[in-house]
Amino acid sequence: MDDYTSVNILRQRSSGILLPVFSLPGPGGIGEIGPEAFSFLDFLGKAGQSCWQILPLGPTSPVFGNSPYMSPSALAGSPLLISTQELVEEGLIVRSEVPQADFSPYQVLYPQVSTVKQQIIELAWQRFQCRPGSEDQLQAFVTTHPWSEEYALFLALKEHYQQKPWFAWPSDIRRHQPESCLEAKKQLQSQVSLHLFAQLLFANQWHKLHAHARQQGIQLIGDLPIYVALDSVDVWSNQEIFQLD
Repeated sequence: MDDYTSVNILRQRSSGILLPVFSLPGPGGIGEIGPEAFSFLDFLGKAGQSCWQILPLGPTSPVFGNSPYMSPSALAGSPLLISTQELVEEGLIVRSEVPQADFSPYQVLYPQVSTVKQQIIELAWQRFQCRPGSEDQLQAFVTTHPWSEEYALFLALKEHYQQKPWFAWPSDIRRHQPESCLEAKKQLQSQVSLHLFAQLLFANQWHKLHAHARQQGIQLIGDLPIYVALDSVDVWSNQEIFQLD
């Protein structure tokens, strides 16, 4: 999608349009909740549209072909959709620090995009930690998003155990024993904090985009997977409510 020129066609067809966020145009190899998304909302407003329907915004996994319908969390946002330009404008990264990559303009090459976006978030995290009040800001996010800490620990454990599913982890941590989870959190605190930071970034950027949609009179129609994924923090931390045997 190179431009938004079909205003009259859209007016004639409907009052809304379906476009996954990851399909937005942009230089980062994947659509982001940044300038391109804001521009698309402006386009919809000018075209007389009232709705933007999107696919799920949750994190994806290469094991499941990066399908937005098979996420490790029902509540988290995908770090791949975090806007690099927004991070530059916030002073969390410098444009020259962004790794250069030759992305396809026609498809999302997830391995390359994931590598570059991870490097960008890690750079932003280093700068964020140097800011006064950063620790309080992160804790405030955890307080208002109580699911986030468990999700960050889940991701840190996935990395620690070479991306194995939770049901292949050692017994105590596999069974989500509180003492084992607390000890794991202490040992993996740096990674847990990094994943929390990524969720903070996503939430802040999404709230800005959502506010802009309201200003334009555009409703965002979300989508959710019908079921949670087996290899997810949702199942790992709530095993007693699932039939797992």
